[in-house]
Amino acid sequence: MGYDILSASDLRTVPAGADLSTHQHKFVNLDTNGRAFLSATAGARCFGVLQNTPDAQGKAATIAVKGVSKVKAEGPISKGNMVVASTAGLAITSSTTAHHRVGRAMEAATLLGDLIAVELVPLGPEVP
Repeated sequence: MGYDILSASDLRTVPAGADLSTHQHKFVNLDTNGRAFLSATAGARCFGVLQNTPDAQGKAATIAVKGVSKVKAEGPISKGNMVVASTAGLAITSSTTAHHRVGRAMEAATLLGDLIAVELVPLGPEVP
């Protein structure tokens, strides 16, 4: 299902670092030039969640950095669980030390690709 609770102050717009048209509602980071790219390291700190579908490098990428955003899940997630980013930029649960929490699931997910609401935790803490 998924839902958003976002205001203008929860969003940032930066250039896309590549074609991100298939990565809406996935976790992204910024490169050293301030361009958005898909978060591809499990448990990495994330800049936020991509809200649109920029189809080329340099196009505007709108990113939710706080608030409640729709996020695609990689598999089963219970409501209330803290999530981290997977190697595909999707939400997953993790008990791995040094993985950074990026949000709390406000809804449950059961399947790969389920769209759920996640309360974002800007630059969240590591999993204890």
